[in-house]
Amino acid sequence: MIDQLTIQAVEDAFGCGYPRDAAAALLIELDGLAAGIEAQTERVIAACRDAGARQVRRAQDEAERQLLWKGRKSAFGAYGRVSPAYMVMDGVIPRTKLPQVLRRVNEIVAAHGLRSATSFTPATATSTRTSSTIPASRVRKRAWSRRAARS
Repeated sequence: MIDQLTIQAVEDAFGCGYPRDAAAALLIELDGLAAGIEAQTERVIAACRDAGARQVRRAQDEAERQLLWKGRKSAFGAYGRVSPAYMVMDGVIPRTKLPQVLRRVNEIVAAHGLRSATSFTPATATSTRTSSTIPASRVRKRAWSRRAARS
Protein backbone atom coordinates (compact mmCIF):
# COMPACT_ATOMS: atom_id res chain seq x y z
CA MET A 1 0.00 0.00 0.00
CA ILE A 2 1.20 3.46 -0.77
CA ASP A 3 -0.51 6.70 0.21
CA GLN A 4 -1.23 9.80 -1.86
CA LEU A 5 2.04 11.61 -1.16
CA THR A 6 3.94 8.46 -2.10
CA ILE A 7 1.85 8.04 -5.26
CA GLN A 8 2.66 11.59 -6.32
CA ALA A 9 6.39 11.17 -5.62
CA VAL A 10 6.52 7.86 -7.49
CA GLU A 11 4.56 9.25 -10.43
CA ASP A 12 6.84 12.29 -10.65
CA ALA A 13 9.91 10.03 -10.58
CA PHE A 14 8.84 7.04 -12.65
CA GLY A 15 5.38 7.50 -14.20
CA CYS A 16 4.15 4.08 -13.11
CA GLY A 17 0.49 4.73 -13.85
CA TYR A 18 -0.94 5.13 -10.36
CA PRO A 19 -3.97 7.46 -10.13
CA ARG A 20 -2.54 10.73 -8.79
CA ASP A 21 -5.77 11.73 -7.06
CA ALA A 22 -6.21 8.47 -5.14
CA ALA A 23 -5.86 8.55 -1.35
CA ALA A 24 -3.93 5.27 -1.56
CA ALA A 25 -3.08 2.40 -3.88
CA LEU A 26 -2.98 -1.24 -2.88
CA LEU A 27 -0.96 -3.70 -4.94
CA ILE A 28 -2.09 -7.29 -4.72
CA GLU A 29 -0.21 -10.07 -6.44
CA LEU A 30 -1.56 -13.61 -6.63
CA ASP A 31 0.44 -16.73 -7.21
CA GLY A 32 -0.77 -20.26 -7.67
CA LEU A 33 -1.71 -23.01 -10.04
CA ALA A 34 -3.06 -21.91 -13.41
CA ALA A 35 -6.18 -24.02 -12.82
CA GLY A 36 -7.39 -21.89 -9.92
CA ILE A 37 -5.77 -18.52 -10.35
CA GLU A 38 -8.50 -16.96 -12.49
CA ALA A 39 -11.22 -17.76 -9.96
CA GLN A 40 -9.01 -16.47 -7.15
CA THR A 41 -8.36 -13.29 -9.11
CA GLU A 42 -12.08 -12.70 -9.60
CA ARG A 43 -12.70 -13.17 -5.85
CA VAL A 44 -10.00 -10.63 -5.00
CA ILE A 45 -11.37 -8.12 -7.53
CA ALA A 46 -14.88 -8.57 -6.12
CA ALA A 47 -13.60 -8.10 -2.56
CA CYS A 48 -11.83 -4.88 -3.55
CA ARG A 49 -14.97 -3.53 -5.20
CA ASP A 50 -17.12 -4.58 -2.23
CA ALA A 51 -14.72 -2.70 0.06
CA GLY A 52 -15.24 0.48 -1.99
CA ALA A 53 -12.23 0.52 -4.31
CA ARG A 54 -12.74 3.28 -6.84
CA GLN A 55 -10.74 1.42 -9.47
CA VAL A 56 -9.41 -2.10 -9.80
CA ARG A 57 -6.76 -2.49 -12.44
CA ARG A 58 -5.15 -5.68 -13.56
CA ALA A 59 -1.71 -5.64 -15.18
CA GLN A 60 -2.14 -6.65 -18.80
CA ASP A 61 1.37 -8.03 -19.25
CA GLU A 62 4.66 -8.60 -17.45
CA ALA A 63 5.99 -5.15 -18.40
CA GLU A 64 3.00 -3.41 -16.78
CA ARG A 65 3.29 -5.66 -13.71
CA GLN A 66 6.97 -4.73 -13.34
CA LEU A 67 6.21 -1.02 -13.72
CA LEU A 68 3.56 -1.14 -10.98
CA TRP A 69 5.97 -2.92 -8.64
CA LYS A 70 8.77 -0.51 -9.54
CA GLY A 71 6.68 2.28 -8.11
CA ARG A 72 6.11 0.46 -4.85
CA LYS A 73 9.69 -0.77 -4.49
CA SER A 74 11.17 2.62 -5.39
CA ALA A 75 9.00 4.63 -2.99
CA PHE A 76 11.80 5.47 -0.56
CA GLY A 77 14.01 6.78 -3.36
CA ALA A 78 11.14 8.88 -4.68
CA TYR A 79 10.71 10.58 -1.29
CA GLY A 80 13.83 12.58 -2.11
CA ARG A 81 11.69 14.49 -4.61
CA VAL A 82 9.34 15.50 -1.79
CA SER A 83 11.95 16.53 0.75
CA PRO A 84 15.76 16.56 0.59
CA ALA A 85 15.87 15.40 4.22
CA TYR A 86 13.54 12.84 5.68
CA MET A 87 13.35 10.41 8.52
CA VAL A 88 12.33 6.79 8.07
CA MET A 89 10.56 4.94 10.83
CA ASP A 90 10.17 1.21 10.45
CA GLY A 91 7.79 -0.75 12.62
CA VAL A 92 5.80 -3.93 12.97
CA ILE A 93 2.08 -3.40 13.37
CA PRO A 94 -0.53 -6.16 13.54
CA ARG A 95 -2.81 -5.94 10.51
CA THR A 96 -5.86 -5.65 12.78
CA LYS A 97 -4.39 -2.46 14.30
CA LEU A 98 -3.21 -0.86 11.07
CA PRO A 99 -6.23 1.48 10.55
CA GLN A 100 -5.96 2.84 14.09
CA VAL A 101 -2.19 3.27 13.85
CA LEU A 102 -2.41 5.09 10.50
CA ARG A 103 -5.16 7.38 11.88
CA ARG A 104 -3.02 8.19 14.92
CA VAL A 105 0.08 8.86 12.83
CA ASN A 106 -1.97 11.24 10.67
CA GLU A 107 -3.25 13.03 13.81
CA ILE A 108 0.31 13.49 15.11
CA VAL A 109 1.56 14.70 11.73
CA ALA A 110 -1.28 17.23 11.46
CA ALA A 111 -0.78 18.46 15.04
CA HIS A 112 2.90 19.21 14.38
CA GLY A 113 2.57 20.57 10.83
CA LEU A 114 4.62 17.81 9.24
CA ARG A 115 4.24 15.93 5.98
CA SER A 116 4.18 12.17 6.20
CA ALA A 117 4.26 9.54 3.51
CA THR A 118 3.38 5.93 4.19
CA SER A 119 4.11 2.70 2.41
CA PHE A 120 3.94 -0.78 3.76
CA THR A 121 4.39 -4.36 2.72
CA PRO A 122 3.10 -7.34 4.63
CA ALA A 123 6.47 -9.10 4.32
CA THR A 124 5.20 -11.14 7.20
CA ALA A 125 1.63 -11.09 8.34
CA THR A 126 2.32 -8.02 10.47
CA SER A 127 5.17 -6.00 8.97
CA THR A 128 4.68 -2.37 7.96
CA ARG A 129 7.02 0.42 6.96
CA THR A 130 6.21 4.06 7.55
CA SER A 131 8.25 6.97 6.31
CA SER A 132 7.82 10.52 7.52
CA THR A 133 9.22 13.41 5.55
CA ILE A 134 10.36 16.25 7.75
CA PRO A 135 12.15 19.37 6.55
CA ALA A 136 15.72 19.31 7.83
CA SER A 137 15.32 22.77 9.36
CA ARG A 138 12.43 21.48 11.53
CA VAL A 139 14.49 18.51 12.69
CA ARG A 140 17.44 20.73 13.65
CA LYS A 141 15.16 23.28 15.34
CA ARG A 142 13.33 20.64 17.40
CA ALA A 143 16.58 18.90 18.39
CA TRP A 144 18.06 22.24 19.43
CA SER A 145 14.88 23.11 21.39
CA ARG A 146 15.09 19.84 23.31
CA ARG A 147 18.77 20.42 24.15
CA ALA A 148 18.03 23.96 25.31
CA ALA A 149 15.19 22.72 27.51
CA ARG A 150 17.50 20.20 29.22
CA SER A 151 20.17 22.84 30.01
